[in-house]
Amino acid sequence: PTPAYVSNPFYDGVTLVLSFFMNICFLLPVSGMIRGIVSEKETRVREGMKMMGLSTLALNAAWYITYGIVFFAIALGSTIITQLTFFPKSNFFLVFMLFFEFGLAATS
Repeated sequence: PTPAYVSNPFYDGVTLVLSFFMNICFLLPVSGMIRGIVSEKETRVREGMKMMGLSTLALNAAWYITYGIVFFAIALGSTIITQLTFFPKSNFFLVFMLFFEFGLAATS
């Protein structure tokens, strides 16, 4: 037999707030990325770079690498915070990959 489920009022109250704050953590870099893409289109930097010989692959890779590093740092911080408080018995790597892949999905 397994022990009975014990409800913790702290976790019951924090469930909605945690998801809200985790989404807010990822919104700031996404808005910065959108602002950068719009600015790039307004100033036609992409066309200028292509005229100078930069390949589309290199330009897109620069965007992915830049925001990959940003989302890596956010995912690492979010993982450390949640591992210490909410998911102490969960695998660190799996929780990190959950947050990191969520950030990478935002760059697509």
